[in-house]
Amino acid sequence: MTYDVLVVGAGPAGRALAGAAAGRGLRTALVDPAPRQPWRITYGAFSAELPLDLPAAAVAARARGRAVAVTHRDLGWEYTVLDVPGLRAHLDAALTAVTVVEGRTGHRAPDGVVLTDGRRIAARVVVDAGGTANRCSRGRSPPARPRSRRRTASSCTRPPPPRSSGPATPCSWTGRPRRVT
Repeated sequence: MTYDVLVVGAGPAGRALAGAAAGRGLRTALVDPAPRQPWRITYGAFSAELPLDLPAAAVAARARGRAVAVTHRDLGWEYTVLDVPGLRAHLDAALTAVTVVEGRTGHRAPDGVVLTDGRRIAARVVVDAGGTANRCSRGRSPPARPRSRRRTASSCTRPPPPRSSGPATPCSWTGRPRRVT
């Protein structure tokens, strides 16, 4: 069978996309190494960016954005923290017409994807919703070691200590001084 849409990655974005595609009558498959595994991350978003059909059961809390420094300032927007089980139940309800495949993508193929166990899934459109570590990205396997996610900035400077007349000290984002030659 050739699917109209194959979504790789069964997190919130992948499930939402697969459910929406199936809801529009497209033959849809969703592939993930562990599609039934619970989500351990807390999700949130600006309230204005959430879908209008999001049920109250998927919302854990809402708060107005404020900046707190010397004074308080209302930023004029609301932020929502999502209730993970409620969000999952809402997204799963739309997957009734979706074929869920447990498997890990090995690489892209001209007609879809090849899973690491050799199975092929044919699709007209493949959407990678699996994040940065997904093997489906750009048709090649990820590097053997994941790249470091630490960022540094060489232009960051720390002011001199209060009772010092010395120059500012270059530092990393973690605040550790670096020797400059």
